[in-house]
Amino acid sequence: MFAMFSLQPVIPPLYEELVGNSEVKKYILGKASDIASIILYIMYMITAVVGCLVFYGDNQPEFHEDNILVNFSSSDLLMSIVRIMYILVVLIGYPVVVYQIRASMASWFGIDRQTKCSKISFVSLGLIATLICSGIAFVTPSILVIFDPFCALFGAVLFQIMPLMVWYKLPKLEKRHQYYNEQDCELDRRAARKSILQIASAMIGVRHQSIQKVNRDLSASFVSRTSLSRPSLIAALAGLEDTTSSVFLVGDERSREYIEYSEEQTEEKFWKRRKMIFYPLLSAIIAFNSVSLFVSIIHIIHGED
Repeated sequence: MFAMFSLQPVIPPLYEELVGNSEVKKYILGKASDIASIILYIMYMITAVVGCLVFYGDNQPEFHEDNILVNFSSSDLLMSIVRIMYILVVLIGYPVVVYQIRASMASWFGIDRQTKCSKISFVSLGLIATLICSGIAFVTPSILVIFDPFCALFGAVLFQIMPLMVWYKLPKLEKRHQYYNEQDCELDRRAARKSILQIASAMIGVRHQSIQKVNRDLSASFVSRTSLSRPSLIAALAGLEDTTSSVFLVGDERSREYIEYSEEQTEEKFWKRRKMIFYPLLSAIIAFNSVSLFVSIIHIIHGED
């Protein structure tokens, strides 16, 4: 369940690691996200209804505690079980939420965990996030103190800055897998359904699904409509070296240089236009939410609600 709190930051790493062209990736991730969102919406609604039935009794208006569980007697067996389950939920849910955001941040900064330095950086991100959150939890007397500033901060990051970052980084992710986009591949329907269900179950938290296993299943099911042989296509999609074919560039050297120069100029203009949109929007979002964060901190300092 808790993976849905960080669904947005989870999508870019999955998009980058998943094999296939952009159409295949968007189809699989879109369907998996839809399934996970619908299932979790139903689960959250059930939880909300049960919570109202349990906690909205005649005696509840008399209490105004931040933690509703302290409104019940310590001898209440049901509430003791609920307290224990709540502790387990926090212990299990915290790594799922925070570490998926860490994986997304690692993909932004190019930390691929293939080298020793990258592994140290990846682990350090998790330790720093854990220490900061734990330190704040220890010194903060009430969760209401956290809500205002951190909702202003992380709400802006999750729902404003990160979608903008995904829009900005998406062409780079697609270019990194340009070979897949050039292949006219048709995905087997059975393999597509299986992959969608596997990724959706991982988003929900029902099971841990290795992306490498999903990629192997997808690579073995691609049907090519190009002139490449099936072994060559499977090897390419799986990230293996294809020793059965070679690509030779034929043509005048000057013509190739002109084409490369034209492509570089076109790409430079493309990114220039994109930056003209990206940086002003990012600056406006940061400025607006900085004001909200500043106001929240002032309210906390002066003890205002």
